[in-house]
Amino acid sequence: MESEFGQFTADLVKGAYRGVILVVDYGYHAIKSVRVRDHYHTVFGEAKGKRKEFLPKLLTAHRKEELDLLTKLLPYLKTVAEKLWVLVVVLKQDLWVTDQSRVEDYYERSGPWSVLMNDLRKAMSGKPFWLHTVYSCLHIQNYTTKDGSEIIKRNTAGYDAVSQRKALTGLLEVFDALRAWEEQP
Repeated sequence: MESEFGQFTADLVKGAYRGVILVVDYGYHAIKSVRVRDHYHTVFGEAKGKRKEFLPKLLTAHRKEELDLLTKLLPYLKTVAEKLWVLVVVLKQDLWVTDQSRVEDYYERSGPWSVLMNDLRKAMSGKPFWLHTVYSCLHIQNYTTKDGSEIIKRNTAGYDAVSQRKALTGLLEVFDALRAWEEQP
């Protein structure tokens, strides 16, 4: 994986890519273990009656992983001299939609992700650069362990197919806006 990242960043700096899509999910990415109990050590070290505290700590740890990857990628993005776009797609809206404002703060206004992205904006000032964040849901599903045997968090009540279609329509509209920006000289 490290060699693939190295090749990708080298190609990015050379101008082989016009853009990057960063797919994040406010910390709700897959748990590798089959049972929550097997994953406790990642978050707590010892698993003694911590189930109630597990999800918030897990999400914090996963958001740190997102930030670590962004921090690793930023120096390469900043050196791109050609036209560049960055699209941040925040998925799993069905799990966090009741915290929409907090998620938008995190990624776009005042959170650690937004601080890093503002730093990128400053570095790209004067260059042809397009940055956009969109929130969406590709499928509606509870947040579960790897095999689906344990539900860690239920999807938000009321987030239905209509909500999902609206979010996906928004994502497609962003792709259209990106295409229009790409066609500008």
